[in-house]
Amino acid sequence: MLETPYCMTKGISSHNFLSIAATDIQRFTLPKDPSEPDKRPVTVCYGFEGVLTVAILETLDGDIVALQAFDGVPDVKGKYARWLIGKPVLMGAYYRLGEFAAPSVVLITEGIADAISCYEATGYPVLAAISKSQLLNAAKAVKGKYPQALIVMCGDNDLDGGGEDAAIAAAQAVNGLVVIPEGVKDFNDLHQVYGLEVVKMTIDAAIDKMVTERSRSEKAVPPSQDGTAPNSDNVASESIADGGNGGEGQSDEWQEPDPIINTEENEDYPLEYLPDPLRLLVVEIVEYLQCPVAMAANAVLAALSLSIQGLVNVARDNELIGAISLFLMVIAESGERKSACDSLVTGHIKELDKKRLLADMDILKFWQSDFDTWTAERDGLIQAIKNLAKSGESTQHLKDSLKQLDQHKPEKPRGTTMMYEDTTVEGLTKALFNNSPSAGIFSSEAGVVFGGHGMNSESAMRNMATLNKLWDGGDVIATRSDITKNMLITGRRLTLSLATQESTVRAFFDGSKGLARGTGFGARFLIAWPKSTQGTRLYKTPPSHWPHKNAFIQRTNELLHTLLTIDEETGALQPVTLELSGSAQTAWIEFYNDTEQELRIGGELTDIKDVTSKAADNVARMAALFHVYENGVTGHISEAHIISANHLMAWYLMESKRFFSEVVLSKELRHAVLLDNWLIQHCQAHEVSEISTRTIKQFCPNTLRDKTILDDTLKHLMELNRVKIVKDGKKKQVHLNPKLLEV
Repeated sequence: MLETPYCMTKGISSHNFLSIAATDIQRFTLPKDPSEPDKRPVTVCYGFEGVLTVAILETLDGDIVALQAFDGVPDVKGKYARWLIGKPVLMGAYYRLGEFAAPSVVLITEGIADAISCYEATGYPVLAAISKSQLLNAAKAVKGKYPQALIVMCGDNDLDGGGEDAAIAAAQAVNGLVVIPEGVKDFNDLHQVYGLEVVKMTIDAAIDKMVTERSRSEKAVPPSQDGTAPNSDNVASESIADGGNGGEGQSDEWQEPDPIINTEENEDYPLEYLPDPLRLLVVEIVEYLQCPVAMAANAVLAALSLSIQGLVNVARDNELIGAISLFLMVIAESGERKSACDSLVTGHIKELDKKRLLADMDILKFWQSDFDTWTAERDGLIQAIKNLAKSGESTQHLKDSLKQLDQHKPEKPRGTTMMYEDTTVEGLTKALFNNSPSAGIFSSEAGVVFGGHGMNSESAMRNMATLNKLWDGGDVIATRSDITKNMLITGRRLTLSLATQESTVRAFFDGSKGLARGTGFGARFLIAWPKSTQGTRLYKTPPSHWPHKNAFIQRTNELLHTLLTIDEETGALQPVTLELSGSAQTAWIEFYNDTEQELRIGGELTDIKDVTSKAADNVARMAALFHVYENGVTGHISEAHIISANHLMAWYLMESKRFFSEVVLSKELRHAVLLDNWLIQHCQAHEVSEISTRTIKQFCPNTLRDKTILDDTLKHLMELNRVKIVKDGKKKQVHLNPKLLEV
């Protein structure tokens, strides 16, 4: 494995790379071109320094005909100069990775580092065109060699749009697909900033979307007279952009309009799979509060997570060992009694936290007194040293006393509070550093995630990354301008229990420009989006006896009063590790494999690959919580607890699928919903069922007035039987499906 400067800077492994010292390769000169007899010979890689990285360039038949060398020293902008040896453009040579025997998908990038990042992320065969000017030639060459393959142009996100334009032109020439990374320049940058998982998710999501749309188009467009299915993209394009009569050749009768968003039924929470003590507690809460079952269940799981997370880790196998903390989110309108749910199961924890805060304050008073005394002594020694130094006398004995005093500096005691209702990510990291290393945020406003400038600015990525690391149980380094004030936050645990309204979470995911999912942040949450119970909650007298709540309070108090093992130097938790029993591990592996198989194209979970990637981890976490609650911190996690967690996680997966398909819409779906709503409102207000394309372009929402966006959006609505385009001379009218105008 080569570790050249270029490879290390780009964060890539060496594939088909060579290395050579600049001084060695500069012994060679390029032979004269017979067509240019007066041209002087050129030293290969003239001006390059250090250890060069040399990439092998091949034809599609595998013949090595050229090389590309990268300088061993970056320039002032941090870029590595390149030198082509040979004539790859003339010879049709590219940088290739992967199995090209009979590929179903081929990725094409501009640069070599992008190609390696895409290959390592997806495993698809990939080809680097070397420059954007060669993307079109590369795409045509691949299509000619492998006509069965879907060609995916992984273009650059240049400031001037040149990379994207070149990728689009190449994709259009071969009926391929374009994928452009958001927020970064290219796919290697995406790899380095967010990781290979995000590169894979970005490319796979685009491929899945194209497959789905083409499948839908094939179903929507009737076969031609010769029995073949016409290209639905071309049919729609003619109807809208080229003035074709979308009404000609179509039935005058309207079909039932298809929904823009395929909503899924909200399934009942699988309450029967909670361990009996927790199930009975949820029933007790719901019977009194008359709140959604999922809301009460999330509250119970969150309280359980906070009570136990500092005590144990869970081992899924010998290598996969991690935290058991949960991130939970309930999407509900104001008035659904989320705060009341939390109060019933965390009221005693809040009271304990208040007592700890008062005790911490008393201890701090004693520490402050000792610290002030120590400071006064230190200041006196320093002043004495200065005085003796001025008179030329020896100060060594005072320096020795100062060193000894510094060794006995009173250490500020660590706080013991652990609950926060709302805070910023910066405030949270300070609290975890100075107070209990096990903490929880229980918020009905969800400000730590959805509020404040921290999640609406350039710091959003950093803040989400911090929360991700805390879920993982990883280290967080909080850096300051004064290096002496940097904080290493290691071995901490965090439970998040949030409630938010649909409009708030929709705005957050839209505003994050893909970061909330791209970073894996949204994937870590157990999301519940229950039906509202408002309007059905008639008054109920509070019960005189809460047997299951009282049992829960007693058990969680026992757990909360169990001493945490904490490293005195770093403040890091040192939890014991729970292992799965043999049968439990078998059940866990079965869940892991079942969900992994549903990530295939056409699988039930392809739309939520990010969430599914964390599902088996969350299963182990929930099972560990159930085990400790019922059996303590010893023994092996049982098969029964894994199976219970499997069923619960399956429900959360379906909730995430419903949530991300209905709330977090793609740009295309948002455009379709926006135009559809505007057309319906306009026609109802003017009591018409048709509207000219000119009027639409003039008065529709601003985001839709771009010709390409409007054409694509109308095409989408046509495929769903919601509109038709009818030509009347030179005019084009958009006709609405009458069933959309029925009151």
